[in-house]
Amino acid sequence: MVIHRWNDATAAFGEPTPRRLRQADKTILFGAGLSTPGQSRSYLNAAIILGSHPSKAFTQRIPVPIAMWKPFSTTGGVPLRFLGSGTTVVAGKRSAILICYEQLLTWPYIASALEQPGIFIRIANDYWATGTSIPAAQNACLQAWARLFGIPYISATYP
Repeated sequence: MVIHRWNDATAAFGEPTPRRLRQADKTILFGAGLSTPGQSRSYLNAAIILGSHPSKAFTQRIPVPIAMWKPFSTTGGVPLRFLGSGTTVVAGKRSAILICYEQLLTWPYIASALEQPGIFIRIANDYWATGTSIPAAQNACLQAWARLFGIPYISATYP
């Protein structure tokens, strides 16, 4: 998550960027929290897609249990979307986006591959895991599943 909360105000503030991206025929993705309408303590962990081929925000299906998804709590968090779509269109190409924790799990890769993506896209904000083996494990999982299904991949992490 690069932008804590993405909403109409942040989109309007950053409007020159998507305009320039469209003019240059470029597309970018970045992580952001999307406010959940009517729920002040809930949000969606998402990949925002801007530029020449924008699409709706792609929301994470399986957030980190307890830290993000709070199954037995009424205090908000990120909802579980276990059966949510695993693909969206990015720059005109059907793309499977795997956000952070999903990269370590089997289900997101299998469900996404069934939707026949042209590419796997891995995004993660690994600031909290600096100095651990977690980022390397996420990348190794992506590479293994991509090789198994014969699907190319791209990876972007912060930091």
